[in-house]
Amino acid sequence: MRSMKQKQSKKPIALILALTAILCAVVGGTIAFVMVSTDTVENKFTPSTIDITVDEDFDGEKKSSIKIDNTRSNIDVYARVAIVTSWETSDGGFCMAHDEPTISVSEDWFKGSDGYYYCKNAIPAGGSSKELLSAPIILIQEDDSCKMQVNVAASAIQAIPDIAVESAWPAVEVSEAEATRGQLVAKVGGATE
Repeated sequence: MRSMKQKQSKKPIALILALTAILCAVVGGTIAFVMVSTDTVENKFTPSTIDITVDEDFDGEKKSSIKIDNTRSNIDVYARVAIVTSWETSDGGFCMAHDEPTISVSEDWFKGSDGYYYCKNAIPAGGSSKELLSAPIILIQEDDSCKMQVNVAASAIQAIPDIAVESAWPAVEVSEAEATRGQLVAKVGGATE
C-alpha cells in the first residue's frame, strides 16, 4: 500500500517537471527564432554643418557690397554681421577716435539693439544672402597719419527650430506674424518691432 502512495505522489512532480521542460523549450525556441530572423536596422545620422563666408567688395576707398555665402553649409541658417570700424596709423598702431562712417542698410537687413546687423530671411544651404548695404560705406581719411579700417565679421545659426536662434541671439526672434512669418525681427523689451 505504501508503494502505491509513493508512486502517486511522484506523478504530480514528474508532471510539473515535464511541463516546465516543455515551457523552457518553447520560450527558448521563440527567443532563438526572433534573434535569428529579426533584421537589423542601421541608423545613419549626418550632423549639420554651418560654414559661412563673408563676400565683400572693397576697392580701397569704399565697401560697396557685403553678402553672406552659405554655400558650404548643409542646412538653412540665419546670419548676423558685426561691422567694426577703427582708425590705424601707417605703422599699424591705433589713432584716437574719429568720425564713424554712415552705414545704410538694405530692407532685407536690420540693426539689432545689440549692434549686430541681422539678415531678415534664412539663407538656404548652398545660397547667399541679399545685399546688406543699400549704399557703399565710404572710408573717411581725415589726414595722412590715420586711415579708417572697416572690418566685417559674420556668424550664423541653424534656422530650424526657431528656439535655436532665439536662445542664442536674445535681441531677435522668429516672427509668427502673417506678413513676416519666418523672418527675424528685433525684440524690444519682450515685444517685437
